[in-house]
Amino acid sequence: MTSDHEEDDLDFLCNPTPKPKLDRARELVQPPNFMIDPTDIGSLDMMVQWMIHPDPDMRPTIDELLAAPGVQWVQQRRRAGATVYEGNWGPADDVLEPEQDVEMTDI
Repeated sequence: MTSDHEEDDLDFLCNPTPKPKLDRARELVQPPNFMIDPTDIGSLDMMVQWMIHPDPDMRPTIDELLAAPGVQWVQQRRRAGATVYEGNWGPADDVLEPEQDVEMTDI
């Protein structure tokens, strides 16, 4: 039994701390076409079709895949080695600073 002045171990359940609002203004608002149009030459659908082409000579090399516009777009924008979440479409252009060392942050 606890007194009125003693804090119970489960008090946090009765008075949860509100989570801060997320700053979504720094997210990319409009995705590039390759992310929304499956027929775009840089879309994931087209890349997979290219990789599984029945004729092995028509399949891309790793260098061709890494040079693909969609892969380059993601490479330029990702801010962490293992991306968990960077907004709906990745970070906005104005937050991209390649020299900046970004650690994972709590969203």
